[in-house]
Amino acid sequence: MLIYIEMYPRDRMLHGPSCSVSELKKRVAEIQAEADTKDFISIFCARYNFEELPLDNLPVNENIKADYYVDIDAALVHKPPLTAHDNHLFLEKNCKETFCIK
Repeated sequence: MLIYIEMYPRDRMLHGPSCSVSELKKRVAEIQAEADTKDFISIFCARYNFEELPLDNLPVNENIKADYYVDIDAALVHKPPLTAHDNHLFLEKNCKETFCIK
């Protein structure tokens, strides 16, 4: 499973075992409740057997798509839309409780 994480100061891509969106939301919320944002990636990877993939070294290939998109600052977990414009529209129109972490 690939997870794209949008966070400050840079976005991240993680690879690890598959889980449901509800399980991913629970995992993200637990770590956010107990750690600073700067420690999120290292704790998430260690606890749930994920590894960080350097975005700079990923091949440019439109067929590589994350299974889930996590926005740490907005507290959202969702399936990624097709384009950045679609992402903006998705967040405006579809931010429902089923996708929000909190």
